[in-house]
Amino acid sequence: MEIRKEKFYILRSKERIALPGGIAVYCRAIDETIGEMRIHYAGFVHPWFGRDRSDKKEGTPLIFEVRGHGANVNLKHGEKLANLVYYRMSKEAERPSDEDYNNQELKLSAFFKNWS
Repeated sequence: MEIRKEKFYILRSKERIALPGGIAVYCRAIDETIGEMRIHYAGFVHPWFGRDRSDKKEGTPLIFEVRGHGANVNLKHGEKLANLVYYRMSKEAERPSDEDYNNQELKLSAFFKNWS
């Protein structure tokens, strides 16, 4: 897959992640030449992410929103896209009331309107 300069892409991780209430994750691009990369354009995953799914699956894939910069970059299937940095919270977070985030498989951020 080619990440073309000045284009916007939505990518989904192969791996699934499930976090306990006392851990949060920050995402850092493995290579800055790929372009600007964010998880849901925030760059982090909150505590309890991937838990309590309505479909009973364990974990949730990460959705990467990538905007290419000044050069085209080729990505191979299975290529490492980001490093996840885990942070221990000072106290366990409350479980979120909105579970849509945990049930995602490939969903755009709330910034985008739903499309048919």
